Amino acid sequence: MLLPLLSRHPRARGRAGGRVRRVPCAVVTGAFALTLSVAASGCTTPTVPQTTTGPLAVRIAAGLSLPDGVAERFEQQTGMLLSVDDSHSADDLAAHLHDADADLVLGVSAANSSGIDGDAGLVSYVSPRAGDGAADFALDRSDRLTAVSYDLVCALVDGSAAAAGGRPSPTSLHDVVAQSDRLVMPDPATDSSGLVALAAVDRQSSGTDQLTDSLRQLGQAQIEPTETQALQASSMGGGDRPVVFASAMRAVDIFPQGNIDAVTSTCTPRVRYAAIVAGSAHVNESRKLVDLLLDDGVQSDIARSWSALPVQRNASVPQQYQRFVDGYAATASGTDLAVLQQQLPALLDAWQQQAPAVRPR
Repeated sequence: MLLPLLSRHPRARGRAGGRVRRVPCAVVTGAFALTLSVAASGCTTPTVPQTTTGPLAVRIAAGLSLPDGVAERFEQQTGMLLSVDDSHSADDLAAHLHDADADLVLGVSAANSSGIDGDAGLVSYVSPRAGDGAADFALDRSDRLTAVSYDLVCALVDGSAAAAGGRPSPTSLHDVVAQSDRLVMPDPATDSSGLVALAAVDRQSSGTDQLTDSLRQLGQAQIEPTETQALQASSMGGGDRPVVFASAMRAVDIFPQGNIDAVTSTCTPRVRYAAIVAGSAHVNESRKLVDLLLDDGVQSDIARSWSALPVQRNASVPQQYQRFVDGYAATASGTDLAVLQQQLPALLDAWQQQAPAVRPR
């Protein structure tokens, strides 16, 4: 295989050889200017003078928004207003880590974070609330990204359309790849769901030759620029292909009456993170916002508004998602995307070499 993987349920990450929990960095006080440095403790310091005047600038991933009431609660706690701006793409979100106009980025996924988690200039922070669940999703090598939600990206089958086609529905990833003429998937070059699909294929390939052949077979899939467009282009949205790689949570929200099944062995947790920018002039307040995002009530609101699952154990899971969570937990075989994070660019390269002409329609 191109990418060796470790499969484990996200709730087991902190207990199955995951990252060693670091002590949270000290709260920053006073106004000062420092060059970016990494102390012996692993704490990255801010790079600009700090101030208590606002607003706090939040750059959020495309398609997401802060749940109602978060801005008001934050203002009540800190006296500071929030300024929220959305990104056009994952690359756009990552680019703002270097901009002075962003204090905190929110909603970046593990699939897109290989370019920002490292030397891009983030402040180390482990929230005191992270031990209630978020720490289970922490990346092994970093305390600069705080998990705030996750969803399950799977090969989803429109049961009604698949049955009407007269062919058996896929029950494994091998079936999905073999029936790729029935598949819609987001472009891995533009959407993290597409990267997840490639990661799942790699995990179940026995060697480089099988991976190469699987990637070539996926060339028969219908490729769409985004996950939402892939869902709409599938038979669920009126198209003629009954299988689609997408978030199970988003699919049932878009098509609540649909007969949607997941090929559970293909499911991959896609975790979304918050990160504090080292160039922020509001590091203290950014940490308070991260803490607020891990509040159980806010977590439940995030789950509903983001079509996601909460990372905190005591937050409520929307009922319509529970069957997918139970199915994934039962198989315990989904790819851990965080393990793949640094290798994903090589896998994307391999995909583009095998299907160079396959572009969004």
